[in-house]
Amino acid sequence: MKKILLGLVVAGLLSGCAQMVEEQNQRSNKTKLSLIECSEPELDQNYSDNTKANFVNQLNSFADSASSVNAVESIKLRTVRLGTMNDADAKEATSGIISCTKKQKNKILALSQPLFEKRKELTKDQTEKGYLISAYSEWEAYVKNNTGNGGQERAKYDSAISMYKNY
Repeated sequence: MKKILLGLVVAGLLSGCAQMVEEQNQRSNKTKLSLIECSEPELDQNYSDNTKANFVNQLNSFADSASSVNAVESIKLRTVRLGTMNDADAKEATSGIISCTKKQKNKILALSQPLFEKRKELTKDQTEKGYLISAYSEWEAYVKNNTGNGGQERAKYDSAISMYKNY
């Protein structure tokens, strides 16, 4: 009788542990899915015609988006490092987060390229065109390489865009 009772207690404990493990795996999967969710940047809805001011505003908007993408990536990666997921989900989440950041930055670059080409085509003054190319180049470098190193990359972009905008 004692063996049967002991067997029932052990079986109860094991089924409770199995249920806890299953609940932890479900939480881990939900966390992973929320971390790898990836939205795509879009062109500003107010962007209507390719004026100098609209182009500058759109580049600034995209620069801010790129900065936000990096901040979100950092927060998500810190969440993964908190250890609330199993190893497989943590690896998959890390890969998904990094992939999402790259995808978002590539989308920002792809959206801006035709706007830049059109703006360059419309700009007849060679000095202004030089400032435009410089501003776009600094912007592109900022979007691709933004690492948050004390704002140096953003300062270079801001300086170049100011030269173009104020010419």
